[in-house]
Amino acid sequence: MKLSKFGEKFSGQSGIVELMDDLGTALNENPEMIFMGGGNPGRIPEVEQIFKARLETVLADPAQLHTLLGVYQSPQGDKDFREQIAGLLKQQFGWDLSERNIAVSNGSQSAFFVLYNMFAGEMADGSQRSIHLPLAPGVARFPTQAVRHIRSATPPALSGPARYRLRTLQLSHLGIPIWPRG
Repeated sequence: MKLSKFGEKFSGQSGIVELMDDLGTALNENPEMIFMGGGNPGRIPEVEQIFKARLETVLADPAQLHTLLGVYQSPQGDKDFREQIAGLLKQQFGWDLSERNIAVSNGSQSAFFVLYNMFAGEMADGSQRSIHLPLAPGVARFPTQAVRHIRSATPPALSGPARYRLRTLQLSHLGIPIWPRG
């Protein structure tokens, strides 16, 4: 099959594909393993019970079930859900947001792919833009996230004993407010 450059890039070997393959194999071959990598959520029985109860409520209500299984949502995600998330962020952090500032994706990899390629690269006027992240999430470090190399990131300044993998993350050197104060 003859693929475009884009197709070759995304069907070929990449760090993220190899990592996800390794993690999937490990968990399938050893389901009792304590899984602490790859972005998969840890199991929290109390949270699983809440999800289970909510799913049972949805399954018992034909209208909610139809909405879940038979109604396409907007590409940004369910409007009511986005309104609730915006309200929570406004309440918790004082951010002036609405549902128009919130998008829901099916995972961080697809979200970063869309964001990188929407806001950086070759612009409509022919200029080039790049994105500099003050701190790069794990999956955002893989080069296949963008069609071109259009992003950079500041390495985090870590303090604490070197023998510990998880140390204190210092963000003050970035020169930006992380959370609103007051």
